[in-house]
Amino acid sequence: MPPITPTTTASSSKEAETDVNALIASERVVIFSKDGCPYCEKVKGLLDGENVLYLEVKIDTSSSGQEGPSGKVREALAAKVGRTSLPQVFVAGEHLGGCDDTMAKHQEGGLLKLIRGHSFQYDLIVIGGGSGGLAASKVSTLLTSKTPPKPYEFYFYFHPPTLS
Repeated sequence: MPPITPTTTASSSKEAETDVNALIASERVVIFSKDGCPYCEKVKGLLDGENVLYLEVKIDTSSSGQEGPSGKVREALAAKVGRTSLPQVFVAGEHLGGCDDTMAKHQEGGLLKLIRGHSFQYDLIVIGGGSGGLAASKVSTLLTSKTPPKPYEFYFYFHPPTLS
């Protein structure tokens, strides 16, 4: 999902708070980040490596160091979480924390369970037996595997031999 840069026209902190809450509620995982932040990149790399979809909200700063149009959003975010550092990660509307908090949650094995809402390690369940269920599970393995299939495996699953 491409990052967004908030362009709020909020004239008050209450309106900016509403904008922040709407962003947090819009996706299961939301990361508030900024360009050039190694901690933001570390968290995004972790989530990318685990194939987690997330909304990245970039809090921009100009070359002079002044807050851009998202300054009010950053102020509202800081008021909400009690921190000014980035990244700030939210899962299912709840504040997880920054980079260290996210990494610690992952190390203890709870991050993916929190994100997915379950503890099992698969994304697809094939219901059905016989040749149809077997064929569906084989094709799903090919389509979701991190290692590409060998050419003959790919050909076999999509062009099964005909019986004479």
